[in-house]
Amino acid sequence: MIDAHRPGVVPDFVLRPPTGSYHALNPTTKLVLAFAEAAIAFGVRGWTGPLVVIAIVVALAIAGFILVRKDLAGFYVAAAGAITGIVAALVSAPIAAYVFGGVTGGGTDVIVAALRQGGSDVLNASLGQGFFSDPIDKTITSFVVFIIFASLSPRLLARFPNGERLTASAA
Repeated sequence: MIDAHRPGVVPDFVLRPPTGSYHALNPTTKLVLAFAEAAIAFGVRGWTGPLVVIAIVVALAIAGFILVRKDLAGFYVAAAGAITGIVAALVSAPIAAYVFGGVTGGGTDVIVAALRQGGSDVLNASLGQGFFSDPIDKTITSFVVFIIFASLSPRLLARFPNGERLTASAA
């Protein structure tokens, strides 16, 4: 029998006490939270309930971003990302379906396979996968680009075309 608390047997990062508000809760509270989330998720839409919970968390994160910044730039970025994702799904689905047979070699092929197993044809399965993953992907990418551009210095922004307009509004 190996003593897990003996130094040298288990790496230090494993023995380090966890930090954060979730880790401070007792195990019973964690269990209640996990069951409550699972009950809400499965009660909302069956097996797709966890997806709804993820969508709600993402929406709350975007709303928090908008409130913290106290402007509507976050809303515009989220809307642009979602619209770009929908257009990307509409454009990419026929290409993925007819050129690649629905299998593109990415991680989202699992979604296409599940939709195909559920009875969808190749085009509808590719379209469903695109509507599921592309808006999320494009919204996250839009926020990353927005945060990078927002952190650039005014001197660097002034070098871009129409940069004087950007720096004039920041001053």
